[in-house]
Amino acid sequence: RDVDPLLRPTGQRLALDPPSLWAGGTIGGALAAAETGPLRHFTGPIGNLVDAIEYVDAGGAIRTLTALDAAGLCGSLGTLGIIATATLRLHERPAATAWLRRSVHTPAELYELLMLMETTPLGVAAVEADWPASDPVQARVPRQRSPADEAPAAAARPPGPGSLAVQIEGTDAGVVDRVRTAATLLGGDAAALPQPPAWWARLPGGPADVLLRLGGPPAALHAVGYTLRDATSGAASIRGSVSAGVVVAALPADLPADRLV
Repeated sequence: RDVDPLLRPTGQRLALDPPSLWAGGTIGGALAAAETGPLRHFTGPIGNLVDAIEYVDAGGAIRTLTALDAAGLCGSLGTLGIIATATLRLHERPAATAWLRRSVHTPAELYELLMLMETTPLGVAAVEADWPASDPVQARVPRQRSPADEAPAAAARPPGPGSLAVQIEGTDAGVVDRVRTAATLLGGDAAALPQPPAWWARLPGGPADVLLRLGGPPAALHAVGYTLRDATSGAASIRGSVSAGVVVAALPADLPADRLV
């Protein structure tokens, strides 16, 4: 939050937007924890932003790592040394940014829409998903397909419990056109937003919940939703960068330890 206003006059930005930013997190902390946010879709792993890191090793010596060696220090959680300074790569700040949100009914539908955004050149900078905890009773009841699901009017059905949000960047005119195209492709209740959804780049769950950071191929992450629903009777919530293969699941704090395992 301190760096962004300093960079604005230069037309550049540090494409790092981890959830801890909202709680006063530091750049060094984000590097040490390899914590990323929605823009991971655009930049890749946090190590891609690092040109060099100066750190203090266990013996008290000051050492410098560059390129891939510096990226290897990201996510070490302080076990390899204490990060002192970092030289980071900047990116051009887009002229315009817009968001698009669509509700989803199942993790499988979420995956289908994600693949649609991945295979369409629309200047997509981030794709985030939010799947809140569901009613414990209803979560155990398989959803029955109705005739409306097969009919052309399926887009008029009630909003689903989950959400898919897309960030599109580019020129002023280009963003307007691409948002309109993306909304048409996504269908349903897809609608443009002037600001990101309230849950964007925020951790799921409450302060006492157990958080799991899960990583894997985006094609496999939709199965996580079904698995956690069954394992927690719908009490788990999931949020994160599905397009980048990184999501965070929040498990209830009162879940028995054996059930948590």
